[in-house]
Amino acid sequence: MGTLMLLSAAMTYSVAGIFMKLSLGLTKPLPSLMAFFVVIPGIYLQTLAMRQAQLSISYFLVIGFEAILAFVFGLWLFDEQLSGQKLFGLALILMGALFLQDKL
Repeated sequence: MGTLMLLSAAMTYSVAGIFMKLSLGLTKPLPSLMAFFVVIPGIYLQTLAMRQAQLSISYFLVIGFEAILAFVFGLWLFDEQLSGQKLFGLALILMGALFLQDKL
């Protein structure tokens, strides 16, 4: 249950990141407001999950999965470039998450 909440928090943070990008540095009102409103459920989910998980592990998982989702959204929505270095970094994040998984 805790892992699912952490993954959901990462997803909401990533969606908030999309709105941050669309806000053009908080100059566009609607995406700016959406970024703030979307991040609130992520905070709620992460806070609930942290009842069951260690702080360091929960933060690593949320930040790691958020990075992976942001990478995918960047490729998909903003035509960002794919490189071997980026893929290697993502592999390291996934390996770290797998090593920590049994600690939840």
